[in-house]
Amino acid sequence: PGERREARDVLRIQVALLARGGGGATRAELDAALAFVAAACGRDAAPKAAAAARATVVAARGLAALATLVDACVENGDRPLLLKCLPALAASVRGDAAARDAFRYGGCVEAVLRVLRAAASAGDRRLGRAGLAVVAAAAAGTEGVKAPLVAGGACPLTVELLLAAVENGDARLGAAAGRALAAVAAADDPRAASAGAAATATKLADAGAVNALLAALAAFGDEAAARAAVDGLALLAASEDAAAEIVRAGGARACRDALRERRGSAARRRGLAGVLRHLAGDDGAKDAMCADGTLEELLEVLERFRDEDPALGEHVVACLARMALRRPANAAKIGVAGGALVVAAMARHPAHAGLNRQGALALRNLVARNPEHAAPLLAAGAEAALRAAAAADAANVDVAFAALRGLGVEAAMAPRGDADPPRLL
Repeated sequence: PGERREARDVLRIQVALLARGGGGATRAELDAALAFVAAACGRDAAPKAAAAARATVVAARGLAALATLVDACVENGDRPLLLKCLPALAASVRGDAAARDAFRYGGCVEAVLRVLRAAASAGDRRLGRAGLAVVAAAAAGTEGVKAPLVAGGACPLTVELLLAAVENGDARLGAAAGRALAAVAAADDPRAASAGAAATATKLADAGAVNALLAALAAFGDEAAARAAVDGLALLAASEDAAAEIVRAGGARACRDALRERRGSAARRRGLAGVLRHLAGDDGAKDAMCADGTLEELLEVLERFRDEDPALGEHVVACLARMALRRPANAAKIGVAGGALVVAAMARHPAHAGLNRQGALALRNLVARNPEHAAPLLAAGAEAALRAAAAADAANVDVAFAALRGLGVEAAMAPRGDADPPRLL
């Protein structure tokens, strides 16, 4: 306890030095204080110690002190000191909900927006990376930070910096811009409604984010930059208007080509399949995806990775379900071979509720207007897979029941009382 009190006291002294800024602290003192705060709150510190340090910084009004210092640096053109302030500010809020809530006050949002404007205006890519890192750290899971950032112009500024990254081949800036865009666009604050995310997606699309992200996806082989671009596209694709813009910009073909190259991590493949899952909700897009090789690529991905990656399988099977919905021609292209892959994925991962739910929807849609698929799908094990899905998760009983009936199987729901979960007989 004594050591912890001493650490807090030392941190308070450093914050007090930052609050003095140019009004009494020397440059060496400011440099040392910023380094101390960044290290105490940063990723390399022990988690409990870092959390305690962030709480101390917030309680000592350290965020406001840092924001004031950032403003002074921007005003005076003091780039070296500014590049030390921003990592300390990001470290002070990263991964800490209470600190992110405090970021809303004391001029923090306004300060980081000034940094982004300065970086974009001067073409300063290193400063842009540092400012975007603060945005990504502060906006994550905090609608109270996202909203003023968006209102202050963060969307077009982030897109401008992302385009600068593509034009200059700067993968580090591309990754920072993609992460910042994703943090601002995500509906990840459980305390707030998701309406803000839909509006933000529209603003990002209007600012040119779709073309910028697609350009980044094509330009960067670097895993971090490409993954950030994919994550940004996946978040935008969840918005109907933005998804339509992605379709118009050729996003489905871009995701197909990226999948075909097999570059990158499993997470990137999941992200690409997730984007296609959203885009397949558009009738025109899903018809095009069944004609331009995207369908075949998805089936190959499912066959290759179904055993090791059920989350990827869920996205691919959801694509197939959407492609086949009310589209007998598409269902015919998916065919019994595609349906058999769905059954195999379900059987391989009977406890994965999401994959099995999408599998049940896909099987139902494959036979709804193509009854000739029913017998071969049953021969491939569809009934056993659907009954296993229903037994594993009560939430899937309804879709499994519908799929079984669509396949011509005699199935019935068990009688239930008010407290009984649904189950099949």
